[in-house]
Amino acid sequence: AGRVSEIRESLRSGRIDLGLATLTDADLPGIDSHPLLVMPMALLVPADSKLTEAGQILGRDRIDLPLLTLPGHEPACRMFQEELQKRGIDWFPALELAGLDLISRYVASGFGIGLSLRVPGAQMPADVRALPLPGFPEVRFGALTSGRISPLTRHFLAEAQTVAARMSELA
Repeated sequence: AGRVSEIRESLRSGRIDLGLATLTDADLPGIDSHPLLVMPMALLVPADSKLTEAGQILGRDRIDLPLLTLPGHEPACRMFQEELQKRGIDWFPALELAGLDLISRYVASGFGIGLSLRVPGAQMPADVRALPLPGFPEVRFGALTSGRISPLTRHFLAEAQTVAARMSELA
């Protein structure tokens, strides 16, 4: 797992046979993508918050709530900010955290509103609530390969697709 640019170079150099990453719409010459999961974005609020839909936040003239996100180079953050720009909304991260689990913990502790992903089959912590973001892009996650796929890599891909399908059924 890693950034797409790192995975692409490792695949091309033959250091790895398969990489796992967020898939982008950018065409990667010589790289084949194998989608596994589609994850909608959501805003996390504390479970006891009076906010019931994302529009109550995004519809404000000025959003003064702290936004908690993954690091800015992460595709979900870039996609979220691009969609906000299209809508003429300025709302920038107040705090960048290393993982979705940290975002939910900080939201539950009252540090702000979190940008998260609805991972199929994953349970939402009891102390936070997810507000869907209708019309926002979904984040796709999958495997990347290059060239001929070995039997072992083909087997791994088949297993990963089975696990992803089971996760999606639970959603």
